[in-house]
Amino acid sequence: MLLVQLNDPFEITHPETAFASEDLSIFLNVRENKEYVKVSYPVKYGIFSRLETREMILEFNLNHEIRHARSKTRQWLHPSEWLKRTAGNDWIYYSSGGYAGVVEAIGEYYLPNFTYPTNSLLGGRPFAEPEVAKIHQGWHELLAAVPDNRPDMPARIAEWLGQVKQITKADLENKAQTLFEICGARTTVLPPDARHSDYNVIPLTIADGCLYKCRFCKVKNKKPFTLRTPGDIRRQIQDLAGLFSSDLVNYNALFLGEHDALNAPADLIACSAATW
Repeated sequence: MLLVQLNDPFEITHPETAFASEDLSIFLNVRENKEYVKVSYPVKYGIFSRLETREMILEFNLNHEIRHARSKTRQWLHPSEWLKRTAGNDWIYYSSGGYAGVVEAIGEYYLPNFTYPTNSLLGGRPFAEPEVAKIHQGWHELLAAVPDNRPDMPARIAEWLGQVKQITKADLENKAQTLFEICGARTTVLPPDARHSDYNVIPLTIADGCLYKCRFCKVKNKKPFTLRTPGDIRRQIQDLAGLFSSDLVNYNALFLGEHDALNAPADLIACSAATW
């Protein structure tokens, strides 16, 4: 079954298309929330594509890269919890924590759990759960097992399925490394306000290093505080736009790094934002 339903300018290059059978459904270019909200149920943002089988749900951005995943089996911790992959190729498990407990602790409905132990401030260890590990580590193998040559599958759906299968784990890791190279380094910390955009931010380095070299700090680096030139900032913007490519439409937040970038002159900050 092939459906094309929307009548907006974006439909020309990204029409909504759907295929559904008893054991597989694929929805291309799903339109979800445009504004970030704080609610006690799962909310997805932007435009993406969803593949659903009897055992799992995988969601992909407009560059055919996986961005959300969860199991549908009883072994999954909670049906309202899911995995998210960031542009830096980090995986996050969003835990509801029974809702009330998380809200009381951090003022948010969902608790992000990371694979690295230094950020496991609250909650359990979801990545140690067998079903979470199965999806986290084996999503590409599970995706590869989905047939893309079914006679009932429209050509557009089959083409998309072939495209998402072609992007390997190594491709995603290499793209993340390219992101770090463009900015000069991996972004080690984001401001608390980044949660208001679900941490979907594009990093733009306008100054390296930090002003204070606190001995207790494990997050900031030891580089001296140094401003980037306008030319370097323009180069980053051009390279970042090319890297995010088709999925750029799903981002509306910019992080000006590194650690003390707002100590840069006001004209450099304003120029950076205006150039973007």
